[in-house]
Amino acid sequence: MKTFLQKSILIVFLTLFFFSNKAIAQTTYTWNRTVTASYTTSTNWTPTRTTPASTDVLQFNNGATFTVTDVPTQTIGRLLVTNNTKVTFSSPNPNGTYTTTIGGNASGDDLVVDSGCQLNLSGSRAEIISLLAGATGNITGNMTFTGAANQLLAANASSITFNSPAVFTAGTGFSGSAFGTTGTSNTVIFANGSTYVSAAGANPFGLTAPNSKVQFQTGSLFRLTQNAAPALNNRTYANFEVNGSGIVQSVTGASGVTMDNLTMTAGSLNLNTTGVNAVNIKGNISVASGATLGFNPAIGTNVLTFSGTIPQTITNAGTLTFGANEAVVIANTASPTPSVTFNNNQTISGSLTVNSGSILATSAILTNANPSVNGGLQLNSGGFVSATPTYGSASTLIYNRGSAIGHGVEWTGTGAPPVAGSGIPNNVTIQGNTSFTPTAARGLAGNLSIESGSSVLVNSSLNLTVRNSITNNGTLTLENNGNLLQVNNVANTGSGSTIVKRNSNPLIRLDYTMWSSPVANQNLLNFSPLTSISPNIRFYTYNPTINAPATTGFYQSVASPSTTPFDIGIGYLIRLPFNHPTAATVWNGQFTGTANNGTQNITISNSGDRFNSVGNPYPSPISISQFATDNSSNIETSIYFWRKTNNSFSPSYCSWNTASSTFSDNGEAF
Repeated sequence: MKTFLQKSILIVFLTLFFFSNKAIAQTTYTWNRTVTASYTTSTNWTPTRTTPASTDVLQFNNGATFTVTDVPTQTIGRLLVTNNTKVTFSSPNPNGTYTTTIGGNASGDDLVVDSGCQLNLSGSRAEIISLLAGATGNITGNMTFTGAANQLLAANASSITFNSPAVFTAGTGFSGSAFGTTGTSNTVIFANGSTYVSAAGANPFGLTAPNSKVQFQTGSLFRLTQNAAPALNNRTYANFEVNGSGIVQSVTGASGVTMDNLTMTAGSLNLNTTGVNAVNIKGNISVASGATLGFNPAIGTNVLTFSGTIPQTITNAGTLTFGANEAVVIANTASPTPSVTFNNNQTISGSLTVNSGSILATSAILTNANPSVNGGLQLNSGGFVSATPTYGSASTLIYNRGSAIGHGVEWTGTGAPPVAGSGIPNNVTIQGNTSFTPTAARGLAGNLSIESGSSVLVNSSLNLTVRNSITNNGTLTLENNGNLLQVNNVANTGSGSTIVKRNSNPLIRLDYTMWSSPVANQNLLNFSPLTSISPNIRFYTYNPTINAPATTGFYQSVASPSTTPFDIGIGYLIRLPFNHPTAATVWNGQFTGTANNGTQNITISNSGDRFNSVGNPYPSPISISQFATDNSSNIETSIYFWRKTNNSFSPSYCSWNTASSTFSDNGEAF
């Protein structure tokens, strides 16, 4: 037993000694020169590096700008560039390829280029930095490759990350693909805020599509500054910029490229590719003055899809063209905010489709032969379309002008009843402090929404037909003989006001008119505040049994007009205001409330003289014949209409016989 314990203690001791020996062997060497000097000179390092080891940590941290020559093929543990130091590995020797292999360790990232620092590879021979399995790189500063086919390689996916504000530049004389052409995919990550500048060399993807050595994450940037065609077929970028006055490129063939923002700062790029998903843009398009961006396939069809999830804008101060074979599809899902907005005049010569759930907005003139709108079409201040769209069943036309506007070719139809299609949107929304006044009768197949601060004005003799409901949080005004027709039996909602103006015939002071309110909650006295309420109240309803048990009815005063609203569908006999002229003059009535709609059931009395005073409860005319037919089981064939001036020699009513469809004025004009 004793012997066994001694052996066990010895084994533990040797094991501890082994691990301790490895830690001691890793040495940090700091570069001590601030001018061009050789990597292999041992005294250029502190401490003197006489015996290089694969675990060595090499550190450049003196804050100077210099070149390190004669970098050999060598394996090290870590490579660190810190403290605003700018180092270039370079050699005039044109022969061979030299590789710095970084083996890694357990104490942090193995390749580090801090913000404000640079690690550049230059010269006439190829320099390679290669990270073995398990090693990681964290680049926040800049790297530039020039002069040869330099490379930055890694064994594992996501091993090397360029973080904001890192910039990698494939510069003058560089050739090949910076991150290799074989091995594991996605070894290099460009994170949000980082940039790849393509001034020379091949594309950075390296592998056959859809595989790639590099991954551009959202917010990163690929900037093309060389006159070379960018890789597009089945490639995914984040932000993409063309910035070179000498760039003139036209890319053809099949494609499937995805980009976030596409920016043309300088140069000319024509994406003349073809295919169902040829180009997908998830961000903005911006074309600067003097730059050119075109989508002009000569044959076939190129489908350009705006497919972002946040609002996208198209701004053009240069030249932006969409050819006849370019199909533009708005598939952005940023609704209810505008999905895609054109800020400048734009012609789309091919097809234009707005998918359901997306909104296309324009702040200028958008020219297209026949837009197909299955989602939203929004007209901002200055926005127009050149041709009448075809609307789908989920479409919405949105006026967001911030000023007064009438309709243009975007809304041309009426329908009886309206059905979404050419010139007839399903829904219409008035928003953004827009005052909308149609100049002709118009109809919509779904709902009308008026947002707070906005308004709709329907002038005399015009009809606005809404198939479904109205949500009014602004103001809807119907001038005299301007009409609102609603097809379906649905309730209207909203905190706004519907104002219905209705004029009497020419009347004189002390005359009466029978009124019925087309809106809910209109107060009687507010409707005619100068009608007498003292000593006698001159607001009346008809009571067929007021003289019971006699069989004749009579008009009965409303007890408190100041607290009584119009009942829906009831006729009220109201004397003209006491200051009304003695000469025959039109009196202008105005109702304010929520527009009545749907079937209105009115309780009528079959007692007494059986006459009941009813009125049209809608902000539009109704058909006498249809009214009589619908109520034939409840009313007799004669309908009487109040029409009387102060004239004791003529009766008070005109009449209509529903059976014979004949009208009798009974000596009164109607």
